[in-house]
Amino acid sequence: MAKLEPGRILVWDIETSDFKANFGHMLMWAGKFVGEDQIYSMRIDENPDYNTGARTMIDDKRIVLGIRDLLESADAIVHHYGDRFDLPFVNTRCLEWGELPPAATSKIDTWRVARQNLAMTSNRLGVLAESFGGDNQKGGLSKNQWKLAHHGDKEVLDAMMEYCIQDVRATEAIYLAMRPLIWNHPVMHTGNDEILCPACGSEKTHGNGTRRTKHQLIYRQRCTKCGTGFIRRREAIK
Repeated sequence: MAKLEPGRILVWDIETSDFKANFGHMLMWAGKFVGEDQIYSMRIDENPDYNTGARTMIDDKRIVLGIRDLLESADAIVHHYGDRFDLPFVNTRCLEWGELPPAATSKIDTWRVARQNLAMTSNRLGVLAESFGGDNQKGGLSKNQWKLAHHGDKEVLDAMMEYCIQDVRATEAIYLAMRPLIWNHPVMHTGNDEILCPACGSEKTHGNGTRRTKHQLIYRQRCTKCGTGFIRRREAIK
């Protein structure tokens, strides 16, 4: 019997004090599972001893392990430019603290999907959100606000958390809009039926024609619920 309820897909984002994880540290992170309302988040100034000494201002171990554990709880993760920044940053901070990095999982990078499939003026999150984010537009902070956040200004850290959460919501909206372009979407169900949508588990799919390679005839399928396209099967050309 197929499991029609798909696995949980985590959309996430981090904010940091520097682009390089061996020099900077994590300030906060936020995440949510696709289709769910609850927001998960942690920030450095929630540490009980934060701002009681110089070292406490850069002690991000608690939040680094928090996002690591959340990443490991997901069946797949979605991020924007996360293959090149967010995930390597988390990996580095884990190792800097002498901890294991998050276990390997299926990944979808909306920056990479846009870069390979769209013709935008830019593949930055803000530009994509203008076209595909609906009400979930990307926020922003000034240069001075970023500096203040690095030095523990609570009001600015509050604003940064709102900004981080908004980025997560925008990334989710962009992912859902571009999902029909993700032909290699991770399989999120446990059924063996080849017509089940890999993204949402729906049985409501239909044939979407074929394409040929030198050695194979590839049967395409399209989900009528979420729009995801996928390969139903391949046949060798004799």
